[in-house]
Amino acid sequence: MVTSASVATAQIADCGDGAQAVQLAVTSSKRCSLPVLHCADRTYTIGDVLAFKHWRQSLDDCALGADHKTASKLVETADDDALESALADFRYARDLVSAAECDAWLALRGLRYADLVESLRRPEAAAASIDERECDYLLSADFAEDSRLLARLLCSAIASGLALPRRAEPIEPYFATCASAYTQQCAAALQTGARNSRLRVLQRGLSEIEFDCAEFDSLDAALEARLSVQHDGLSLAELADGNGFVCTRTRQRRSSIASEWQIALDGATAGRLAAPIKDPPRFLVLQPQRAIVAQLSDPEVANRIDSTLLNEYFEPLLTRQVRWELSLDLAGA
Repeated sequence: MVTSASVATAQIADCGDGAQAVQLAVTSSKRCSLPVLHCADRTYTIGDVLAFKHWRQSLDDCALGADHKTASKLVETADDDALESALADFRYARDLVSAAECDAWLALRGLRYADLVESLRRPEAAAASIDERECDYLLSADFAEDSRLLARLLCSAIASGLALPRRAEPIEPYFATCASAYTQQCAAALQTGARNSRLRVLQRGLSEIEFDCAEFDSLDAALEARLSVQHDGLSLAELADGNGFVCTRTRQRRSSIASEWQIALDGATAGRLAAPIKDPPRFLVLQPQRAIVAQLSDPEVANRIDSTLLNEYFEPLLTRQVRWELSLDLAGA
């Protein structure tokens, strides 16, 4: 059976002439054979993850999660300073302190430092060849997400008593049955009672606050405005209209609001505002307008709750069944 990885290799050979095309095909073939994870007596490779990616993209609707994204770029300019900054950010996010560590991280994906540099230089979605698109993908968060999702599918199949492909057997025919098992496991993890229970635990952080934020050049001006609100019965917005200072209304989730701002907002009452916040070179006065309680009907809240529950559900399965052959960790991912 012809696999997606072998098709990609053949396409590379067809897209160029002579020695260069042959070399690209050889490079892709070697890259596709590199290991990503080990599960149930089989090692799954970069080629298997690429095949999984192509299978997901072939579905009419992606029932396994969010639609697949294109590789996001850290820099879209040839400027040397911007490129150096992007390279530093890339290494920092992956805890690649030394050049040797960076080279080793890239080698596990069949890439060289030059591949990373060229990928960062290319504008978004500008990869012309299959090899360039493959490099961009392996450097992106999408590769890590697809690898983790493939691992979940394999664990779901094991938990459901399904057979997995043998060592030399193509993986593509198993995707549909593994995906069906994964959907069933997700349904078990996302019972209504579990979602409501987790919402109660996380509700405060996921709730939103709508508030006005006024900016002042000096502490005296901020204190004067605060007194006017408290004694004259005006809102910050009304005071801003009459006195020409900046006042903006914003809406944020509590979990994303800085702790000092949360204290000021929580300390405000109907007739009093908290002390001004020093935010050099400005001084800020905050006035809450309304609180929006988190509900599962909010797609963002539902996604956060479901993601938390699924991570907790699958983590023990992954720990028992999967041994990772390369690191997929990214700061915050």
